[in-house]
Amino acid sequence: MTIQPNLFERIIEAQQEEPEIIELIIRIQRKETEAFEVGEKGELRMNERLCIPDNIELKEEILKEGHQGMFHLHLGRDKMIEELRKLFWWKGMRKDVAEFESRCLICQKVKFERQKSSGLLQPL
Repeated sequence: MTIQPNLFERIIEAQQEEPEIIELIIRIQRKETEAFEVGEKGELRMNERLCIPDNIELKEEILKEGHQGMFHLHLGRDKMIEELRKLFWWKGMRKDVAEFESRCLICQKVKFERQKSSGLLQPL
């Protein structure tokens, strides 16, 4: 998965409009927090991962690219979270990924049922 230049620029613009992110950048400049850092282009990062603002459209696009990108492999929730965490961070990422995957019809058709068997078979 690669970040498209257009998406990267849109994320930076959305970060500049998000009050919570602006407050974090101010705290970084005052050296009140060490968990976050400001990147070369003024973007907010957490442990070198790009922080995504609370923007539904951006998150949806990132989730769509992460889920259906590369070879359109629907690898499941855990693998998708692992791949997205290499590049991005936002509050509630795990929940958002689970909701996104539950709406994917291909994943629902392919996923095997994880339920107990009905019991032992009895001979006639």
